[in-house]
Amino acid sequence: MKAAFILPVDYRVHNFIRKLEHSIDQRYGTHFLSTWVPPHISLKLSFRIPSLVEVEEYFDRLAASIQPIRITLDRLELSTWFDGDEDQGVLWLAVRENRRLRDLHLRINRELAARFENTRARYDGPDFRFHASVAIGGAPLDLYRRIYADYRDTEVALTYTASCISLVYLDESSDPSEGCIFKTLCLGTKT
Repeated sequence: MKAAFILPVDYRVHNFIRKLEHSIDQRYGTHFLSTWVPPHISLKLSFRIPSLVEVEEYFDRLAASIQPIRITLDRLELSTWFDGDEDQGVLWLAVRENRRLRDLHLRINRELAARFENTRARYDGPDFRFHASVAIGGAPLDLYRRIYADYRDTEVALTYTASCISLVYLDESSDPSEGCIFKTLCLGTKT
């Protein structure tokens, strides 16, 4: 089993991302309508969990301790990584770095590591890039580069206040694309 923590985007950002995905699909036939959960800001990438109940208890306390966070997405970016035997691509809307978001990411990593074993995700820590994925994997890197060249000047300039946090659950016995939002809570309130 795995879990992840995300900040859902508001309806304006959601619609912007889905229209961008649709435009890319219409132009390139990518079928990117895309990411396995609704558009969101990744806060803590997937990590192994001993029990969903234990992680849910932590998640509930975490959500109650956080106040809403202002988020600005300001540009489209292409990021690459090596996975297995080939380079992979991801198109995302970059989140403008802010201290509250960075401190929250680091806090979650610290608190999870103190409670559970092996909670580190591949890109955690001070170098983690906050983003909202538009398209990830499933196409050759050269195609991602062509798409990025055509769309990099897309005006983004979106700001919203993240008022909820979601717990994503992934059953490792199934396809990773079958993850689901298990629970969503309003920030700063008790369950």
